[in-house]
Amino acid sequence: MELLASALRAVRAHPLFSALVIGLLALGIGANTAIFGVVHAVLLRPLPYPESGDLVMARKPPRDGNANVPGGGDLMPDTEFLGWLEAVPKSFRALAAYRNSTATLQRGDGAVRVPAAAVTADFFPCSA
Repeated sequence: MELLASALRAVRAHPLFSALVIGLLALGIGANTAIFGVVHAVLLRPLPYPESGDLVMARKPPRDGNANVPGGGDLMPDTEFLGWLEAVPKSFRALAAYRNSTATLQRGDGAVRVPAAAVTADFFPCSA
């Protein structure tokens, strides 16, 4: 109790300094909370798919020994994916493919290049 009374006396003795310290603490706590909210939303929250831990990405071993795409390995050609699609291994529930690209988005004042992807029909399965 004596410690609290001493702290209150110090706050009353130096109100400007106390307001500055309290404001900086509030700013720090608020910034920390905002950053954690972003990190949680982007990195920590699980993907919005049932059993999202079971998702895998299949790639071919790199031809030149280097991982030339993010995640390592070479992309699978369309013909090879179609072969896999015809004989889907029983360990896979579904099989889908995508290809990264860019597209031109036409706007009133011009056009901009945006990232895009071409996906197969099973990439976003319907739950209906």
